[in-house]
Order: sequence, then structure tokens, then C-alpha cells
Amino acid sequence: MRLKRRRMMLQEMIALYQTVLFNDVLELLEADNETQMLGLWGMGGVGKTTMMEDIEKVVKKRRMFKWVVRKTIGTKYEPIATQKAIAKQVGVTLGEEDIEENAIRLGNSFEGMSKNGEKILVILDDVWEEIKLKDIGLTSHFPKGFKLLVTSRNEKGLTKMNAETKAKVFKMVGIEEAEANSFFWETVGLSDADGELRKIGEDILKKCGGLPIAIKTIAKALKNEEKDAWEVAQKNLQHHNLKDIDDLDGVAYTVFHISYEYLKKDDDKAIFVLCGLFQDDFDIPLEELVRFGWGLQLFMKACSLDEARKRTKTSIHNLIRANLLTESYTIECVRMHDLARAFVLDDISKFKQASIVNPSDMSKWPTQDTRESCERILLTCKGMSEFPEDFYFPNVLLLKIMDGDRLLKLPEDFHKRMEKLKVIAYDKMQNPLFLASLQCSSSLP
Repeated sequence: MRLKRRRMMLQEMIALYQTVLFNDVLELLEADNETQMLGLWGMGGVGKTTMMEDIEKVVKKRRMFKWVVRKTIGTKYEPIATQKAIAKQVGVTLGEEDIEENAIRLGNSFEGMSKNGEKILVILDDVWEEIKLKDIGLTSHFPKGFKLLVTSRNEKGLTKMNAETKAKVFKMVGIEEAEANSFFWETVGLSDADGELRKIGEDILKKCGGLPIAIKTIAKALKNEEKDAWEVAQKNLQHHNLKDIDDLDGVAYTVFHISYEYLKKDDDKAIFVLCGLFQDDFDIPLEELVRFGWGLQLFMKACSLDEARKRTKTSIHNLIRANLLTESYTIECVRMHDLARAFVLDDISKFKQASIVNPSDMSKWPTQDTRESCERILLTCKGMSEFPEDFYFPNVLLLKIMDGDRLLKLPEDFHKRMEKLKVIAYDKMQNPLFLASLQCSSSLP
């Protein structure tokens, strides 16, 4: 009971590991002051989103704002999608594809709410590039009672946004050595580890550089493992030079690799890799994982879809417990941290999975040399007016096509060169699929 209480206290301490920063942000949000925008910036995995979520919980519990709106931006900022997401949460109806008209409507709505004494907090999480505030209806002077909270790993992008308004930006760094040490040993469950194992653990911990996501993931991977596993992890981390702050990304990759290798079940590994196919900041539906896994025959000896569903949910639970996936606000969905996703695409499934979010950027497409090895593709068709004539992936097994507008029509012989296709998902496409074209793909059930 005492150990459980200690762990609960420690979890609270880690959630607010930068208490002063947390309280400073909260105070500025609560006070009626000139600070209109607040920013949290720091490298990936340092805990920006975690702190933002803790702040959001307190804000809602205290009812500091009438409206609390949250939108995850990710690597590619889409103005209209952002406008629509914000508008939906505050009950505003927007037009179709006119950025300026939508911005005016949002701005007028914010002004109306302000005049009615309604306070508004808009949270933009995981911003990778500059966002023009006028796109979401904001000028250099926000309406009274309006606050904007932004998290980003790009200091320059935040600085440009700051120039538009009165803002306060906070830098987030890794947790202190004492807190990191306590967190690591409590997580692995060996607060009284012997001298040799403690020495190995302390060396591993130093290599994590105070990065919360790395500390938590490696600790969970080593929990209940023998000393040999600790020594392997220690050796794998030796080549990292933490004098170079950029190498912390490499540390995170290595930690994910260790955690992945220490997974006990093939199901867990297969589901983890499959999750890497989805876009950054995407709510991955469990049912979609079930159906994709079933079609790809990932569940050996599974006799029914119901059994595959149970095995998928078990794997998701194991992966969340290993800190390789995170829970989602959306029911029956799960999320993958962008560092974990980059590890999957770059290290595990390199050349076998391709997630093409921006089809106009040809550098993101598999090269001519790697097309034959590509087995799974997710293609976001937004902005495409016609499908590429040279779409040739002879060994692709899974294809998800999504977000196509009215201008895009798929050719009738679309699947002509994908004879091995086993799974196809057609999501939010405004033009129907030619069913006759599926006959070209003999592997589809």
C-alpha cells in the first residue's frame, strides 16, 4: 500500500514536473491581462502535449473559460481544416473553401462571444510551422477574454506568431536528474536494485538526457527483465553523444527500438508497425486495425473476426502499457507519438510502408527503386485533380485512399498493376470507386 501511494505521488510529480512553468502558464490564462497568446516550445518528446493536457484539465475543472477549443495541427498546417475544426467546437457554420470568408465569420463569432462576456481558450497543439492568426479570425488585438495556447517544437515559427500579438513563450526542457532517477527506478519497480544493476540503470538514464518519453519507454521495457537485457540496452545506447542536443532524437529512436524488440508477442509487434502507417496526430480506429490485420492475415490461427478483435485490443493494451502507443480522447481509438511513428517508417518498415499525406510533394513518394518492395500505402488525396498515371506498386497488399474531392476521379483500371492487393480502404472520397476495377486484383476477398 505504501509503495502504491509512493507511485501515485511520483506520477503526480512527473505530470507537473515543471511546476513553476505549469503554474505560470495557468496564472496567465486565468488573469485578465495583456498576455493574449502563450507558447510552449521544446524538442519532441519533452512533454509539451502532456503539460498542455494537464493545463486543459485544470482550466475545465475551474471553469475558467466558457469555450475550450483544441486542435492538433501536426507537420502539415491546413488552414481550412483548422478553421472548420475550431468552428465546429464553438457552433459556428462556415462556408466551403474560402479561407478569408471563413476567417471573417470566425472573427465575428469571437467578437460576439466576447461582448456577451464569454471567455474563450483556443489550444493549437503540435504546431510545426508558422500559423497566420488572421486565418482563424484573429487580429493583433484579440477580443476581450480570448486566449491562445500553442505548443511547438519550432521556436522560429512561434516567434513569427508572437510578432503579431502580445505573447509569452516558455521553453520546456528535460526533467531534472533527481526526478528522472526516481521516476525511472519506480517505473521499473526496483527502487532497491543491487549495486551492479543500479550502475547499469544509472548509465542508461544518463543517455536519456532527461527526455520524459525516453525515460518512461526504456523503464517500461526493462521492467521484469534480467540483467542481460539491461546490458544489451546499455550497449545500444552507448554511441549517442548527448553534448549534441539534436542527438536526443536518436536516443528516442534507440529506446523505441529496444522497447519494440522486447515485446513478447508477434501480435503486438505487428499492430505497432501497422499503426505507423497512419498520419501524424491521427486517431487510429481500433476497428480499422482489426480489419486491416484480418485482411493481411496478421492474426495466425485466428478463427473469426471476433477473435481477431480481442487479440487486437489485447495488443493495444500491451503497447500502451509499453508507452509505444498512447490513449486517444476519441472512443475506440489510439494514437502514436510522432517520434514512434518516424521510428517505424524509418527503421522497421523502411520501403515497405508509405504514408503520403501531401501527394504534390514527390519527395514523399516511394522512389522507382523501392516501389516493388512497398506493401502498404496510405494516400491522402486532398488537392489532387487527377490520379498519377504511373501509380505502379506490384506488391502492395494494403491500400488506404482518403480525403479526395469532387475533382478527383480514379481510373477504371486503377488496380491493374496491384494483383496482390488484399485490403483496400476508401475513406471520405467524394467520387465512387469503380467496382469493376477490383476484378483486376485477384487477392481481394
